[in-house]
Amino acid sequence: MIKMIISLFAVITLLTITGCQAGNPEEEASVDADQSIESEEDNGEEVTDDTLEDTDTEVNGGANEEDNTEDSSGREDVDVTVVDSVSADAPEDQGDLHVRWDIHVEEQEDTFIFTGETNLLPETRVRAMIKSDDYTFIGYHEYARIENDGTFYVEVPHPQKYDTELELYVEMTTFQDPEISEHYGEFLENVEGPLVYIDHNSAREDIHHIVKTHMFFVPVEGEYVTLQSETPEWDFPEDQGNLEVRISDVKVERDEDRFYISGKTNLIEPALVNIKLDLPEYISFGYQNSFVVNPDGSFETRLRYPDDIREDAEMNILIEFKPANIGQMDMITEHYGEEGENLQGDLVEKESSGDSYYVKLKLNVN
Repeated sequence: MIKMIISLFAVITLLTITGCQAGNPEEEASVDADQSIESEEDNGEEVTDDTLEDTDTEVNGGANEEDNTEDSSGREDVDVTVVDSVSADAPEDQGDLHVRWDIHVEEQEDTFIFTGETNLLPETRVRAMIKSDDYTFIGYHEYARIENDGTFYVEVPHPQKYDTELELYVEMTTFQDPEISEHYGEFLENVEGPLVYIDHNSAREDIHHIVKTHMFFVPVEGEYVTLQSETPEWDFPEDQGNLEVRISDVKVERDEDRFYISGKTNLIEPALVNIKLDLPEYISFGYQNSFVVNPDGSFETRLRYPDDIREDAEMNILIEFKPANIGQMDMITEHYGEEGENLQGDLVEKESSGDSYYVKLKLNVN
């Protein structure tokens, strides 16, 4: 029994001694640190604040040296200036609501080159196209935008048809970006000047305007021309809009293919007028055309005639204004009557069928 007690006491004593030897880890770390410092002091290398500052300076100096290396790698400062959105060459009246332009057209074998100078705002969209009374051209038009200096350039394919008169056409429509429409009006109602027309192709009930110019010529194969636009000078009659419609000062010219007819009326724009060839001794069809009167009521149109009729055959040109025509705009039918009932004067006739009235002028061209 005494031996067991002595053995147990020995085990307890041994465990106690082992725990004391393990000690406190923090104390050991402290001792190690002290030993390390003492070792550095023994070597004569004392760690001070000055030493740390020198180290920091050395690091920063390395970074500056790297920057200097990049600057010397061929890159250098470049002088820059802000470009003004308005060209120094822009016309003084750019953006004026009294619109003007000057258009030059150069014919080439495969294309027509349209160049122009205008006071329209930059980014205004214009369209150049080619038309003919004898053909339906599809795809013979291109759009261009006005440059900052007021110029534009566009090319349109040449249809290469040499048996017809071509109409070269440039227009500005209501198809514009929002900022352009805000300036000139949604329907171009703010635009002024002799280049401005009421757009007959717009909806019947809406009054849209259009800026346009056109040039006519008959192309000759192998020969190339240049054309220049002209600004019209309108002569508004005092009786424009009078219900007693007048068609006067009619002039007719002809070549081997067609008649060229011009004249004056007191009709309001955009009255649609029909013109056709009357051949009492022949059965004929297709010799007709239509036109919209100019802002001052004047007109200029073309009319083909057959080349296989007798020289002494009777031939008449009929000019007719019919308010009931389905192509008339509402402002025309409201003024002259939906059935032409408001029309007055010696030129008024009644349709053979129905109760519609219309204006008719018959011209003998023998």
